[in-house]
Amino acid sequence: MEEPQPIAQPLMAPDQGEDLASAPRRPFLITLFCVLTFIGGPISIIDDWRDPDFLTWQRIYLTLHTGTELFLCFQVWKMRRWAVFGFLVLVAIFQLVLLAAGFWQPLALIIPAPALLVLLLYSRRMR
Repeated sequence: MEEPQPIAQPLMAPDQGEDLASAPRRPFLITLFCVLTFIGGPISIIDDWRDPDFLTWQRIYLTLHTGTELFLCFQVWKMRRWAVFGFLVLVAIFQLVLLAAGFWQPLALIIPAPALLVLLLYSRRMR
């Protein structure tokens, strides 16, 4: 006797079907980076919108930037190599925006440079 076939296949993300043993382990520094980004991102958005010195375009840009940063951070959490290069592009664009707006200074690289270095060092372990 034949088993009845399901009417519809359940929707499954490609990641859900992967073997957990084949997934790379997340190093501590990547975990720390992601946790700090997940905490700092929403705080940054709230702070940007509350500051009366920011212009409207700056608030909108920083909100889109932070949203993209959180999305990329989630991908880094899942150990996706392409997200590291996404972060590299996002930081470069941010530095160019700061330069064009006349706000750039060398201190603007103090946080992104070590973070990108850590991401690049661990990118070979990612899929």
